[in-house]
Amino acid sequence: MALTTYTSYASIRAALQVSARELPDTTLAAGLYVNSLEAAFVNLDADFVTNFTAAAAESTTAALNFVRDVDTFAAYYVAQMCMPVLLTKSITDGKAGFIRQSDRAYLDAVARLDREFTRALTNLSAVYDTYASTSTTAVSPVYLAISELATDPVTGS
Repeated sequence: MALTTYTSYASIRAALQVSARELPDTTLAAGLYVNSLEAAFVNLDADFVTNFTAAAAESTTAALNFVRDVDTFAAYYVAQMCMPVLLTKSITDGKAGFIRQSDRAYLDAVARLDREFTRALTNLSAVYDTYASTSTTAVSPVYLAISELATDPVTGS
C-alpha cells in the first residue's frame, strides 16, 4: 500500500515542522518508508494491516479511534525516519547560503519527536487492543489439505 493509506505527507511534515520544499512528496513516496512502517505494524500484530483495512471501512467508535491513532503513529514513525534528512546545518551554492538551526533546537526537536512517538505507540496499542477485541474476523474455510498417500507408488509399501 502507499504511505498515504496510513497518514498524509502534510502530517509527517507537521510532526517535523518543515515545509514541502524541505521534505518533498517525492522523498516521502519512497517505498522504504511504507515498507518499514508496515513491518512495524506486523511487529505489533500479524493481522494489523488486514484489521486496519477493515477498520477503515467501518464507522464504529473503536474503528474510527483505531484509524485516527494509526494516522498519528504513522506520521511520527516516518518523521523519526526522516530526521537524518534534516541534519544538514548549512547549504550554500557559492553565492547564497542557508543555515538551518543550532544544535540545541535540533536536539529539542529529536526529544519532542521521541516523546510524541512513544505516546502515539502507547495510544495505538491500547486502541488496537480495544478494536481487536470488539471486531470479529472471518475464518476462511480450508478446501484443500496436504495428506500422505496410504502406500508409496514407487516402492509399493
